[in-house]
Amino acid sequence: MAGNQNSGKRDKCCQTGSSVVCTNYAPYTGQKMAPCGRLAGWALLALTAAVILSEAAAKRPFPQLRDVREWARVLATDLKAMVDTAKFDELSTAYANEVQAGRLSLQTINGTQLIETSTNKMASSIAVRTKALKSLSEAAEAAVANHNYNQSIKVADVPYYSAMDGIPEHRLPGLADDKWLGGQTNRTNSSIHIPVNIYEQDAHVLNVIAWSSHLDSVFIDNWQQNQETLPWQAFASQTGVFRMYPARPMQPHRFGSRTLTIADVPRRFDEFDARMTQWYQQTISSPKDMLILLDTSGSVEGRSLSLMKHTTWFLLDRLTEDDYVATGYFNAYAQAVSCLSSFVQATTHNKEVIHKSLDNLEAADQANYYAGLEYAFKIFNNFEMEDRFENQGAECNKVIVLVTENAELYPEAVFQKYNPDRNIRVFVIVVGEPIHDWSVLQKMACDNRGYFSTVRSDGAAREASGDFGQVLSRPVALENSKEVTFSKIFMSEKGDDFEVYVSYPVINTTMDNPPYIANDGSCKLDDSACANQAVLGVVSVPWPVKEMRKSLPLRELGHGGYAFIINNNGFVVLHPHLTPEDAFYSKPPTIDLLDIEFTNPDKEAMRNKMVKLETGRDVINTLHKTHDHNYIDEVQMTYHYGPVKGTGFSIGLGIPQYHPGSLDVSGVSYQEGFRAFESNSAGKLVLTPLFYCSNYSSSPHNCQDNLRCKVREKIADAHHLGQNAPEHCDEKMIQHVMLDAVVTASHATNQWQSLAPQFQSQGIDSLFISGASGLTRVLHDGETPFHHGDSFTATYFTRSLSNKDVYMFHTPREEDMEPSDPLNIVGAKAVKVPVQGQDVLPAVAGANINADKVSDKMKDISEIRGCQTYTPTSCMTCADMDAECFLLDDGGFVIATTRDDSQDVIGTFLGDRDGSLMMSLLQHEVYERVESYDFAHPVDDDACALLQKDSAAPRLYVPIAEMLRLGWWTTSVAWGYLRYYVYGSLMSAWLSVAGGQNVPTPTPTSIYTEDPDELRHHCVAKQTQYRFFGDFATNDGFRPWSSSKEIKRDVPNCNCTREFAAVRLPDTNLLFVIADENCGTCNTTRLAQSQFFDVGPDLCAYQPRFRRRPKRSCHKQHQQEDTTQCMSGSPTLYISTGLLAVVLTLQLLNYRFQATIM
Repeated sequence: MAGNQNSGKRDKCCQTGSSVVCTNYAPYTGQKMAPCGRLAGWALLALTAAVILSEAAAKRPFPQLRDVREWARVLATDLKAMVDTAKFDELSTAYANEVQAGRLSLQTINGTQLIETSTNKMASSIAVRTKALKSLSEAAEAAVANHNYNQSIKVADVPYYSAMDGIPEHRLPGLADDKWLGGQTNRTNSSIHIPVNIYEQDAHVLNVIAWSSHLDSVFIDNWQQNQETLPWQAFASQTGVFRMYPARPMQPHRFGSRTLTIADVPRRFDEFDARMTQWYQQTISSPKDMLILLDTSGSVEGRSLSLMKHTTWFLLDRLTEDDYVATGYFNAYAQAVSCLSSFVQATTHNKEVIHKSLDNLEAADQANYYAGLEYAFKIFNNFEMEDRFENQGAECNKVIVLVTENAELYPEAVFQKYNPDRNIRVFVIVVGEPIHDWSVLQKMACDNRGYFSTVRSDGAAREASGDFGQVLSRPVALENSKEVTFSKIFMSEKGDDFEVYVSYPVINTTMDNPPYIANDGSCKLDDSACANQAVLGVVSVPWPVKEMRKSLPLRELGHGGYAFIINNNGFVVLHPHLTPEDAFYSKPPTIDLLDIEFTNPDKEAMRNKMVKLETGRDVINTLHKTHDHNYIDEVQMTYHYGPVKGTGFSIGLGIPQYHPGSLDVSGVSYQEGFRAFESNSAGKLVLTPLFYCSNYSSSPHNCQDNLRCKVREKIADAHHLGQNAPEHCDEKMIQHVMLDAVVTASHATNQWQSLAPQFQSQGIDSLFISGASGLTRVLHDGETPFHHGDSFTATYFTRSLSNKDVYMFHTPREEDMEPSDPLNIVGAKAVKVPVQGQDVLPAVAGANINADKVSDKMKDISEIRGCQTYTPTSCMTCADMDAECFLLDDGGFVIATTRDDSQDVIGTFLGDRDGSLMMSLLQHEVYERVESYDFAHPVDDDACALLQKDSAAPRLYVPIAEMLRLGWWTTSVAWGYLRYYVYGSLMSAWLSVAGGQNVPTPTPTSIYTEDPDELRHHCVAKQTQYRFFGDFATNDGFRPWSSSKEIKRDVPNCNCTREFAAVRLPDTNLLFVIADENCGTCNTTRLAQSQFFDVGPDLCAYQPRFRRRPKRSCHKQHQQEDTTQCMSGSPTLYISTGLLAVVLTLQLLNYRFQATIM
């Protein structure tokens, strides 16, 4: 048979369906056959293997490092030549000619003089505010002295305008737009705000409103004398009355409050109380060391434990950065609440640690008050003896706040042993319902110069947290001590910047202690008992950060220079990195200078000298992050610093080494400037958004032949303001803009016009010059580099100045481009002009380069140059399909690539596209990684959700006699009680239900709520920047960019090895990389460069830094202090459900009736 005649090959058969197929025509013998598909699979596998082997045989060998080095050299030469099309030598000569003509000169910087001038300006500004505050305080004290206290005073006797919705006759009239504050105000009156928990018809409240009305004339007089300096003024009374000038509706972001939007609630629910703010507490009392002691025994589980936590939150929020805090809890034993076992400064960081630790507390065991109080007193003793940093601790008032539910036995032995002289005050806050005898706890507070309060709701916790301030203010009042205080920064009145509250106490020097005053105004006891035991209130004015900036020589500091201000704690008051963009809900965190900048030992030493209010000058090598947060440069900075007299603040001025002085321009005629602006053939002009001019007219100007007017119109046009000629301009800045316009117009006409026809063939989209004045001229396509209207913040501009001998290349980020924009590369270099033996940098110039052209160059150069080791075409090049070539900048961003998806890759971080390759570059020290936290901009995230809280509070002035009259129940006081208790309870219930759903996001217009910093968990923005390894300063100075850093290594992948080679391009910020194509499928390494949210560093390990205690007198006790005023005497209102329904019905009918008649 044919099959038998074959050469002995084994016959194979397979089964297909019901048929059998055999190879070599072998007969089917009947045995079970394998399916034909299996053999087909083996055949396909064999074919695939053959293809792979053939491709491997066709793959060219990886190039040697010396070959890649040559490609990089040629590519660098070509790229630099493209940038040099801007004609740097000719441009430098043009600016040099202006120097010789005397129109451009260098004004050397005298840092000491700049500091002196700035501090003097700020001291003058503070003097104006201090004078206004003292006039208000004196007027208030005189008004009290001349006021006859009226126990039977009625609302009709006291005309005033309410800042909130309320009685119609109190509504604000005559509101007009206010350019100082934004919104609408009435500057002929002040308005009154009364917290919702205060009965507005109480005699104490109405008397304060009556006598404080005399402040209006002082408000107006102060403002008329200093309209720019005093946009608002305020008086906060200890009764809760808040009088603010000018009269205006209360806005949610003002005065240290924040908001919570709930769309279903028909009216604004206002809990703002100025007495509870940090700036008020800071002014009425001296700094304190406070220990909060929580009873976590088994009886306080559930609601009581929750109230304890809320009370602690509010207590923490009342503390300022000049206070110190410790926390502990006890049941059978006592221990610290958090990892912070001793006293720590009451900063945002430390309060956050305590707040988070409160969540872990649970009720258990029996309460051992002896152990708890002994623990508290020992914390004080140990803190006194421990070896701590200088100026740690308030070293003034010492306070224990005991938060508990009940105590049956008085721990006499503890107080006799640890507090025999009552130097440590003891405050007691009892939570829960009144089902126990509180006499023991009341004795604890009264015997130890403290105060006893009760808390039955979360709103009451907020109220009780302010009691210690009133008690601690007694020695201040009795000693008639008045000192100006400066708060931390808060959101400004307009909500567009920050401001510091400058405050001053108002002290009653007459007999006006209400608990001891009879109805006829006489003193029930002796005169000493009627002497004022507390501060009457606080007057306050703003110190806007924007006004501080006007006192600083920002223009003289040049590009890359900056100014900053810190306080006695080293915390930032003003800094370019601290912006109001995220609004902080009106409560910016306490940020140390070392937390907002890259730090090193030299900078820490400078910070400490500033805290000590020293004057000096330091030269420091420091890291600087670009405006877009993508790059880091090391810059040598010269810092000058000095104190602001009378404030405790210190100013710092940072001047970069490449900025030897400010450029002074003069002698440029408006005719010449106008012609330069008018030159259409010289390209497009764009002006950075600086304040060159102000008071832009809304009506057209008829400039006619007025060249000054015409130039200003051109400036407005280049500024893209869409307005007419401004009325007021900075002449020096205008001179500089005109000079840049003249020089760049001449250069574009004489040097660039003839080259424009060759731009496209050379791969150049446009040429540009960005002058130091902020003016940019672009020729050819009319687009600004990086699509930035603000060259001063553009990466190409700032980095070219800080690396003046380097060709800097960048790509626009996706957020800077329109979808239709072509991909281009910005190549730039600083223009250098020698002046007085120093290099002055009057401009940055360069080219917008087509990205595809650069990719083609990478292929052509590698293919044409080939390899020296092999024959010219025998090694892998960028033209090969199995090669991936990248041109990276020093931040790891892709400038150009030969990959097919180049349109999606260019401008992105390599770690996002090829994480394994970027990791290898990092591991082999081609790049290094720098990580940092952005404490200046905490961000809400799902993990940092807003903690909801109840809104009820029981503390009111309650006139029992009035309650017995039926008419009382239809007055506004009834509604006040109801909206506070009932409405607050409904709100709490609503929030509890909504908590499991989608709670609306906070917005600027909504319901008022008091928000402790710690009610909001702070997420921290974290970012990683990359830079070429080894570019840190050395003992010999900066390592040059022309470093021949190069490497040839393997990239490990799961099932293969990729070779790669990397070489820096000389005199640029570029790196050329060639690598095998990514052969692995299991390696999903991804390195992040963009910002993400993180829980932040370990706050428990946060080390205290040097600080200086505020220059204030310590007032912690006084012989005449009446310590018998040690308990809250305000009764609590209980109303039956049926009666509530009646009152609500009457009130609704009353409102409907008012609506009908209106």
